[in-house]
Amino acid sequence: MARIFERRLPERYNLSAELLNRLTKYLPDSEGKMQVPNWQKKILIAVSLSLSVFIFWKILAHQKAAHDVSSKQRDLLEKKSIIEIKNWDAVFHFCFYGKGATTSADCAEDSLRQGDKVVLPLGQFNNPTLNFKHKEQQYSKPANTVFLTHEFSEQEKEILSTSSEWMLLIPRNSHRATFFGSNMSGVSTYGHVTDSSFGLTLNQLKTAGKVEMIINYKPFARFGPLDLPVVLAKPESAREYLSLFELQTGAAALSKQFLVGVPLVMSAIASVLDHSSTMFLLALFGACRAIFSYIMFLGESAPLSKLQVFAAYAGLGASLALLLMFVEKLVGLSFKKIKTWHRVVFTSVCALLAYGGHYLDSNYQVRSSLWIDSIGSVLSLVLLAAAVFPALKNLLMRKSNATESAKPESDLALSKTLVAVQLGLAAATFLISGSVNLSELSGSLTGTNVFVDPLDWRHMMLMPALLTAGLLEVGSIAKRMLTFGHEMAEKAVIEKELMVGRDVQARMLPDKRFKGDYWKWRAIYHPAEALAGDWFDIREVEFRDGRKLLAVCLADVTGHGVGSSLSTSVICSHWSLWCSMLGQLDFPEDKQSREKILCSAPVKIHEGLSALRKNENCTSMIALIDPYAKEVTLTSAGHPGALIIGPKALRYVTTAGERLGGELIGEAKWVPRTESISDDDMLVIYSDGIVPVGATVLAWAGQLKKKIASGNASQPELLLMRTLHENKRAFMKDPSNEDDMTLIMLRRG
Repeated sequence: MARIFERRLPERYNLSAELLNRLTKYLPDSEGKMQVPNWQKKILIAVSLSLSVFIFWKILAHQKAAHDVSSKQRDLLEKKSIIEIKNWDAVFHFCFYGKGATTSADCAEDSLRQGDKVVLPLGQFNNPTLNFKHKEQQYSKPANTVFLTHEFSEQEKEILSTSSEWMLLIPRNSHRATFFGSNMSGVSTYGHVTDSSFGLTLNQLKTAGKVEMIINYKPFARFGPLDLPVVLAKPESAREYLSLFELQTGAAALSKQFLVGVPLVMSAIASVLDHSSTMFLLALFGACRAIFSYIMFLGESAPLSKLQVFAAYAGLGASLALLLMFVEKLVGLSFKKIKTWHRVVFTSVCALLAYGGHYLDSNYQVRSSLWIDSIGSVLSLVLLAAAVFPALKNLLMRKSNATESAKPESDLALSKTLVAVQLGLAAATFLISGSVNLSELSGSLTGTNVFVDPLDWRHMMLMPALLTAGLLEVGSIAKRMLTFGHEMAEKAVIEKELMVGRDVQARMLPDKRFKGDYWKWRAIYHPAEALAGDWFDIREVEFRDGRKLLAVCLADVTGHGVGSSLSTSVICSHWSLWCSMLGQLDFPEDKQSREKILCSAPVKIHEGLSALRKNENCTSMIALIDPYAKEVTLTSAGHPGALIIGPKALRYVTTAGERLGGELIGEAKWVPRTESISDDDMLVIYSDGIVPVGATVLAWAGQLKKKIASGNASQPELLLMRTLHENKRAFMKDPSNEDDMTLIMLRRG
């Protein structure tokens, strides 16, 4: 509880509102520091929530589209309007194509290779390497063409006899393989934007008893249809079946938006809730990958512009840099010499290198993500390895650390478990993703692997896993929120009580500005905490005959905070008693009488502080100002001397006197001193918090005296105010030196 009293408390206290704001807006980051969401993060969470609503609306549309496709396809099959052809016998060839040609009669096959089976729509396909002899030269090359054959079953032949005309429909997009029909007169190339179609007669189908198809997949990395099966359809049902492809294409697009968008939304929201740079890097990584995936998806149905290509590959390269920086933060690596602009340059270089890759690799559009993900996985594993051994060492040494040993044993065990799970999850994620990426990249480079799944499951596995690891980095968020809520509830109760104390202390002070017939003053009062150890009072005291003197008291209790503020209330009450006592005395006609009266004031205050029995030390400067004699009588109880500043002169006035409230040795004595004060003079009384940090009172007064004597300070008030503001800035840089600051500047009116 004592620690809570020592903390710096805000000026506004509202129990319910403050607790709600802290719980909803302030959460600890990875270092345990409290951070406030700025306007950028507020925009980010608004965009994230809007995106989540949009994506889940798209999910519903996707489910409806998928249901409609399945329902219409089933209806066409029941009506016997289509025949699905899924199973094909395959013979792979290597064909020598001319430049820009899509057909070739110069093809060779591996004579030792037996026939293969292919199922369309294609799920997974490993391209075989063929060993053949061509023009007296031996070759070993991956196949680039396949001859497919499907022989009709008796049931299919029965359905075929229901119509004299049939259409062979092969749904595809423009970036899939080129199809040829081979059991019709001549070999013709067909291909529309959304499908390939071949007209066949019942006579052709009955004579051959099968359907033959040739696929040239050399220019593209996707072999065959991936969305709907190849069918034989009656001409009147062909358009209806092709409409299913449009629905299926839209459903696939929505699926991809869902798979890319949800991790992005999760990471963006997590970055806002967590307020750590780790989660913010993950959100940027997801955004860059989403940009790349979206543009590449657009490229499957239409050529991309140069700007789109640059944006896609630059986003992919930037995602590599952001992933490495995320892992660096995740595992706690610290590179002190690396600055923010270094990271920006590194991200830009990665983006440019990724874009330059398409000039080096002819099939870079397909292999780009494999290259980047493989490199990212390998480098991430290197960073994990560089951090795991020091992390384990630190965990073992935490028991000897005073801060950690003060934690409950359950919290320490939880911390170790979270670190172990975090590193293990990240390592397993990169091992699985990296091994699959490297395997597919190797197969793509050697030509043994042609098929690439358009929905990148590796990236979709990576994002949730890294998100989970990132959340583990900050420990149990729920537990921290609960603990923080309890702390804030306790603190709010204390702050409410302190607010009452602050109001009471404020009512014990006079007006900060005053201008009357005889006097004018300005007081600056700046407490170091909610409750201060400084206190002052300026009042006119009336004697028995009605004449008045101006009484000034400034007291500075050792320290600041709750304890010191309680002492100021005692000082205030005994000072008020002393002032009221003067009303029973005759007006002091000379300075000796005035000095005798003044010396009774510190005695009265000392009696009150001594009654607290806490040996509270307090310094004080007390003054009585006679407007008739134009004199000021002062006495100091261990307080810095007063300043009397004239047009071109400064007098430092102090007296001998012991501090108030402590144990006194012998008889207490406070020596008074009387100085003249003209109409142009200004009396300055201050606490030691005004004196510049690192300077003595006499040295500071000497500097002021030189400036005033040289005529460089025509307005000494501004000079003193400048000193006060310089001290404020010094206290902000080093709060350990912070102290209450009180400054009283008084002149004749």
